[in-house]
Amino acid sequence: MILITTHTNADFDSLASMAAARLLYPGAKLVFPGACEALLRRYMEEHAGSLPEAVSVRDLDLASVERLVCVDVADRARLGELAALLDRTPPVAVDVFDHHPAQADIRGERNAVVEAGACASVMVKELQAAGIFPDPGLATLVLLGIYEDTGFLTFPTTRPVDLEAARQCLLWGADLTQVSRVLHRRLTETQLRILTRLVERLESVSVGGVTVHLTTFSSAEYVPDLSLLVHEIFNLEDLDALFLVAHLENRVHIIGRSRVPSVDAARVLEAFGGGGHPSAASASLRGPTLDEARRLLIEEITTAHPVGLTAREVMSRDFRSIGSGATVQDAFQEMNRHRVNALPVFKEGALVGVVTRQEVDGALHHRLPDQPVTALVAAAPPLLPPGTPLEQVRRLARSLRRGGNRGPASRSS
Repeated sequence: MILITTHTNADFDSLASMAAARLLYPGAKLVFPGACEALLRRYMEEHAGSLPEAVSVRDLDLASVERLVCVDVADRARLGELAALLDRTPPVAVDVFDHHPAQADIRGERNAVVEAGACASVMVKELQAAGIFPDPGLATLVLLGIYEDTGFLTFPTTRPVDLEAARQCLLWGADLTQVSRVLHRRLTETQLRILTRLVERLESVSVGGVTVHLTTFSSAEYVPDLSLLVHEIFNLEDLDALFLVAHLENRVHIIGRSRVPSVDAARVLEAFGGGGHPSAASASLRGPTLDEARRLLIEEITTAHPVGLTAREVMSRDFRSIGSGATVQDAFQEMNRHRVNALPVFKEGALVGVVTRQEVDGALHHRLPDQPVTALVAAAPPLLPPGTPLEQVRRLARSLRRGGNRGPASRSS
């Protein structure tokens, strides 16, 4: 038996990719490893007669599975119970079609993992290569997957392959009217009330040169389409990055959105067992309270794996330096010539320390112009790789200042 599956909490891109994959694997069974998003569930109920039937994991004889086809997922942590098939002896043959190369930890015999805004776009290329022409109904579903995952081709993760795939779907007869009807939803009165509460609870955290916004929500009952409300806030408030932490029934759900490269929503939510795209991701966890989950999220983005800029993006590449044999007077003249207030001091290519204008002016005030500049250097400053998060650089600088270190170490960081 051949199984076609996707990630837990499936969306339109998941279903579209599964349906397209079934054309490549005739007779294969479709199975969702977990729940589906509320909007997708309603769509599947409305179009039950025209969509390929999906079976439940509970109704499967996993021992009879000979091949597992993973679409829109290359991360075993998002396969739910089906991840056990990857460890079976003898091994199950695996094929992978996905658009998250950075998160891929599943390798298949057939491995089509391509950088794209939607996995459905990858599947379009596969269908074209196989000479398969889907009917207009499936072309519409595939276009739904592309448009949902790329924000109607506007998310920063959108790639040329997505534009080409959308064009191909239209050539296959995709119905844009249906796409617009399904994805353009009006908010209900209840949703508007929740949206108001979410906006009122917005808070911000400045980290690494960017501002990340958070909001929280709690309900004793499950509330569908929270991702829609997050999208509304994200666009209405014109935010760089937004995370919603919601406690519904007995679980905490975190939904992230980002429009800046320095905040990778998927990487942030990996720490909570979630995933997705740099611009849109989600996670679901059982156990913590709403306040605990909010605190853990803030710790993740500010301390554990800080988001924002890196040292590479703010450091000076063209800087003036001085040799260890130079005098205080030499340093003074060099600073005036290049209008700088600090000079790294090197000896035989190695950094000895940093001398500042304040120290040079102090030495000249005490009439020590011929003193070697190295006499003003207390110790070599800490060196950090260019990829160090800016927030870590900031914390190091603050700790050095609190520790009472002399200028060179703290200023160099």
